[in-house]
Amino acid sequence: MPPRPHGRRGTAPQRAGRDLNKAIRQWSFKNGHDVSKRGRIPASGVGVYRSP
Repeated sequence: MPPRPHGRRGTAPQRAGRDLNKAIRQWSFKNGHDVSKRGRIPASGVGVYRSP
């Protein structure tokens, strides 16, 4: 088996994650939820965003 390359390939998953985080933060602020401006969004915050 050949050695694995170092680093990440592509940036699409990172970009998609950033876009989703931005959307969750904007939605949270508009709906009165406490989410920090930077850092990880708690699973509970993501769950509230995704719930119907």
